[in-house]
Amino acid sequence: MSYTDEKIIKVMNAHKEGIQGNIEEGIFIKEELYTFEEAQLFDGKMRIMLPQAFKDMPMEQAKLKYPMEQRPQVIKTNERTDINFTFSLLEQPIENRQVKLMRDSIRRALHRARPDMKFMEDGLEEPEGHTIGWFEFISNTLDGKMYNMMDFTPRDGKLMRGIFNCSVKEAQHWKAVILQVMHTIKEGRE
Repeated sequence: MSYTDEKIIKVMNAHKEGIQGNIEEGIFIKEELYTFEEAQLFDGKMRIMLPQAFKDMPMEQAKLKYPMEQRPQVIKTNERTDINFTFSLLEQPIENRQVKLMRDSIRRALHRARPDMKFMEDGLEEPEGHTIGWFEFISNTLDGKMYNMMDFTPRDGKLMRGIFNCSVKEAQHWKAVILQVMHTIKEGRE
């Protein structure tokens, strides 16, 4: 086989390693199709599109994976429990104009508390009139190095904190998906 043939085959197979699609029609990640559906969280105060196959993590598993008493209120996970979307509606009052400050304050506090974490990109998104602040970091856990994206947005006048996490090796496939998911956060029932 010539070098050109190998290059063509590599390009043809590239879709097997990347992502294709969008959350409205479904996304292929490493040859697995993920379809998304709207989930209602916090007694209907928030709606968000999440992978249909992701279910609530059983409490026994949640206590092991998130051993602190103040674990996330909602944990949606895949069958292997190694890819997770978590959400907490905190009593902290917040408005859109305060999101960037909140994001930066929490990032600094985490960095001081856990200097072993590697912080990466951050951003602000503004879909449909509300502000979402986010940042990503890598943490060391019992399961190895984990990729995390933490996001913040006002919901019902309170701070909604979301955290996505997966292994570092899966992160490249999920980052674009997480950003799409963030853009689907809406106020409660229509």
